[in-house]
Order: sequence, then structure tokens, then C-alpha cells
Amino acid sequence: MSMKHPSVFAFLLLMALYCGGCGNDTPSQTSAEQAETKENPAPGQDAPASRDAGQPSDSNTDAGNSAEAPGGLTIEMRNDGLTKLVLGKWQNKTVPGKAIEFTEAKFRRFLNDKLVGEYDYEIDAECGPANCLVDGQKPFGWCFIVKEGKEPTCHVVSTCNAVDMVVALPAEGGAKQNYVRIGGK
Repeated sequence: MSMKHPSVFAFLLLMALYCGGCGNDTPSQTSAEQAETKENPAPGQDAPASRDAGQPSDSNTDAGNSAEAPGGLTIEMRNDGLTKLVLGKWQNKTVPGKAIEFTEAKFRRFLNDKLVGEYDYEIDAECGPANCLVDGQKPFGWCFIVKEGKEPTCHVVSTCNAVDMVVALPAEGGAKQNYVRIGGK
């Protein structure tokens, strides 16, 4: 496989790992139905093995471990993957003179190709900070936090692929900005 587009490869790999069990369209059982099935399996079926019998737990109770994301990835691994996906320069679709750029360490703002700001940033796949909430709710997607001014600014990414990115700004009531990639890493 040719690596002409590492961003596309990174995105596809990330989505495959993130979605893990995506595609299971069968309706799930209620907790009462699950308990009934566990205690009284159908004729000819064995009772499912207990989770305690050598199976890993969904909870992360070991003090030194990083939280695990779906697919066995740690949050740090997801954040690193998202950072690789977003690297490059993005042009605002509504205001073509505005652009943003992500490098390994910096977030940059441009106006008519002139650098107007450079800041530290971090990716947060969990959208943990309170200023990332939209109408008091945890948003759909993942976040990047730009460390500008006294209070870091949270940006919620609901769509990001090799070509397009949609970013909502919780501080502005969830106003969305659409970007198109104009330069990769």
C-alpha cells in the first residue's frame, strides 16, 4: 500500500480502532433481559463465563494506568492519532482569507496569508474541560484547546477527515466553522 496520503491512512486507522464494534445493528437487550439470559441460558447453551474468570475489566482501577478508550487504545494514543490527523493548514470555507494551521506543537491563525497568532494547543479526545460543554452537555466529537489569553479556548471538532473539518465554538453558543485542508504536513 502506498503512503502518498498519510493523513488518510491515519484517519482510517483511527476510525477502525475507534469504532471497534460499529456496525452491530441488532437491538440490545435490556439489563433485565441480560440478567435473565445470564442466569437461565437457552436450552443447549452454557452460561456465559464470569468476567472475573481471567477477563479484563472495562473499568480502569489500577492507579498508574492511563484510561483506555474503545479498542484498547489509551486516551493518549487517541489524542496522538487525532493530532496527526489534524496536522496541516485549513482554510475557512465561509471567509477564505481566514486560515488555521496545526503543527506538532503550535496552533496558528492566518488572515490573508499573514500570521496573526501562534499559540500552544492540546488535543482532548474526551472534551474534558468545562468550557468544552455545549448547552451544558458533553459535545459529540473531540476537542482541541488553544491556550490563548487568560482562559484556554475550547474548539469542538464534529467532523475531520483528509479534506474537511467542522469546528464548533462552545464559547460562541456552538457556532460552527467549516474548513477545507489546503496543506498537509
